[in-house]
Amino acid sequence: TFFNNFNVNEIGDRAMIRCNNLKEIVIPNSIKHIGEYAFCACSSLEEVQLPNSIKTLGEGVFSYCRKLKSILLPPDIQTIEAYSFSECDSLYSVQMGDNVKYIGEYAFLYCTNLFEVKMSSKIEIIKHHAFQTCSNLREVILYDNLKIIEYSTFFKNEKLETVIIPSTITDIGKSAFIKCDNLKSVYCYATTPPKIYFNDSFWDEASFPVWSIYPDAPVADKYRANRNLYVPKRCGEIDKNA
Repeated sequence: TFFNNFNVNEIGDRAMIRCNNLKEIVIPNSIKHIGEYAFCACSSLEEVQLPNSIKTLGEGVFSYCRKLKSILLPPDIQTIEAYSFSECDSLYSVQMGDNVKYIGEYAFLYCTNLFEVKMSSKIEIIKHHAFQTCSNLREVILYDNLKIIEYSTFFKNEKLETVIIPSTITDIGKSAFIKCDNLKSVYCYATTPPKIYFNDSFWDEASFPVWSIYPDAPVADKYRANRNLYVPKRCGEIDKNA
């Protein structure tokens, strides 16, 4: 148990950085804020229990905690700041509270063992490189309220097979899903086609997913009117009835 005998409501910036013998943290209900890089590079840290009293977590708060296995975020957290869990390469499960609206840049960069992410249904923007090289992630389900996926957000998620994009999406940045070599299906529910860098957002020569547009036929016509036909270089033949 950590901080249990102290009457504190905040853990300051870099308070416990590089505490390499720290294996477990149980934070009391008096804590409302944990500062920037407070537990960065705690190389033996495996378990963190965050109380519901926490309202904010600073940038890079658990970055480089290479043995941290899972995280359950308190329900009042609205922002996952930049670098929060970057290079936590043992992290396999993340459960966000329902009030998260923003995921910062590089938040889960190089979380190579990340298998399961329970996204908040209130996320509005996912910043660039937020999930880059999460090479064990297989499915991404994004919910209504999401408007923007920035560039390189899911770059090089090599086992990612399925992406579900909500109706509220307006922008998908360059290289957002590039180098996702196993990406097979993209399900898009947007009634208005999002701004997209089509050849650069989803595929290169190694990956060419199948898009499925789920609104009714008139909406699908909007996509046809809004898009060019892109043929990957590896395509050898187009049938006469295509």
